[in-house]
Amino acid sequence: MAKNKRKETARQAAVPAPAGSGLAAWLLPAGFAAWTLAVLINYKAQNNFFRLPPFDPPLWLANLNRAGALLQYLPQLGLLAVFTLFALSAGGLLLRAAAGRDNKDIGALDWLLFSLGLGFGALSLLTLGLGAAGLLNSSALIALLACGLAAGAARFRADLGPQLAALRAEVRAIKFSGLDLVLLFVLFLLGASTLVLTLAPEIFFDSLVYHLGTPAFYINEGRLLAAP
Repeated sequence: MAKNKRKETARQAAVPAPAGSGLAAWLLPAGFAAWTLAVLINYKAQNNFFRLPPFDPPLWLANLNRAGALLQYLPQLGLLAVFTLFALSAGGLLLRAAAGRDNKDIGALDWLLFSLGLGFGALSLLTLGLGAAGLLNSSALIALLACGLAAGAARFRADLGPQLAALRAEVRAIKFSGLDLVLLFVLFLLGASTLVLTLAPEIFFDSLVYHLGTPAFYINEGRLLAAP
């Protein structure tokens, strides 16, 4: 019986991969590269963006000596850390209530992402509720954050250690190829650039008038009102 199983396993392992799979592995990148080249050529024809010298240093590198100016945003980053901690603690409670106490199907990374998503979603809805109730002020928001942190603190402390240990184990189990490491480095650069852009002053008209102007109007009024 065991010999038959070994023969069957060896036979399955010896089955060659479908002929089309290798072809698709070459055609998809080639098609994507051709499409990207067509987009670039079309964009160049309309905007002539290749006029910039290709060997000029990027702006972030040319202005690296001004990186110390980012320190002025430490209070905002600290507030972001408080919001994130609220999302993790309150979101962990919501996830536990929705998925059950001993749900083994939720991995460590799932726990982290779902807790953050649920927590930030709850924070946005609660902030909307404060605005509808005419309590959109710093005191009410601080009280809201304090209540959320206090409610989820005990459960968060109990979950954090095991989940972080499981997350480290999951990350160690991932095998990265050379291409994976290159892509991760590119993603890191994109993430760092995005972080710097989020800290830069907003200059776009639509963002100033709507994305920032309307919330600022609500905050100044302390409630949700029809914007003029």
